[in-house]
Amino acid sequence: SMLIVIMVMAVALLAACGGDDDTTTSKPSTTAVPKAKAEPTTVPAKQELTGTINIAIKELGPYTTSARLTESTVWLYVSTSTHETLLRMNPQGELEGKLLETWSVDDTGTTWTLKLKEGVPWHGDWGEITSDDVIHAATDHIRDGAVGSLTGVVERLFHANGMEGGGISKIDNYTFQLITDGPQFDMLSFGLSNPVTVVPTSKKQFDAEGEEVTRFGAVGTGPWELNSSLSGQYWLFDAVEDHYRKSPHFAQLKLHEIPEESTRVANFQTGKIDSFMMAMDSKAAID
Repeated sequence: SMLIVIMVMAVALLAACGGDDDTTTSKPSTTAVPKAKAEPTTVPAKQELTGTINIAIKELGPYTTSARLTESTVWLYVSTSTHETLLRMNPQGELEGKLLETWSVDDTGTTWTLKLKEGVPWHGDWGEITSDDVIHAATDHIRDGAVGSLTGVVERLFHANGMEGGGISKIDNYTFQLITDGPQFDMLSFGLSNPVTVVPTSKKQFDAEGEEVTRFGAVGTGPWELNSSLSGQYWLFDAVEDHYRKSPHFAQLKLHEIPEESTRVANFQTGKIDSFMMAMDSKAAID
């Protein structure tokens, strides 16, 4: 639907700019898959960051970094701000490596070999992302008690629906393998690039701080770090300066929860927000 298109466009802008209670949280032979040139992991030149970009969302809910306990729409905003996907689709509709350097599939279409970019840092002092982190995220997503709406998809694409000898496994620190139960047509377009499936989180942090801490504060590799949030009101992020890929153009990003369409339109018209999730019926009011 057009509403979904507008929603995805808002998330793209967000990424480019780099409970119910209110909660405040301060080697088989392979065939190469065509792909665009991977992005470098060298740190760009430092730039001064100023200002805040304000985006209104219909529903945010409490901020959480646990995909297994998060409704997919909420996780969409987490995984395009503080966290990053393995692949991404550019505006031309081509898949590019985000956290992945290379990816390939064998002639049977069932064995995938994927290599991470080296030297991509987690926020804070948690080192760099490795294969262990991807495996941890894929495994954590389907643990008992998972309520994520895409748990079944993760089970199929990353765990071969329990098939013996299938699923995700480590080759080396940066390379991992996926063996699926038959060819999966949506592995690239959904499994590896969609921000609501598997988005890596730090296993080292999880092991050190436990689930309760990382449920709300798991570090990411994205261009934003959480500053604070208030359930039902806002999420506020600080830009990651000297981000390995590209720092945001603004010092802060604030997502506002504004359920009413008319209120979002009024806030946009008065300059209180810079972008928002818009129903197509409202387009005439802002032209």
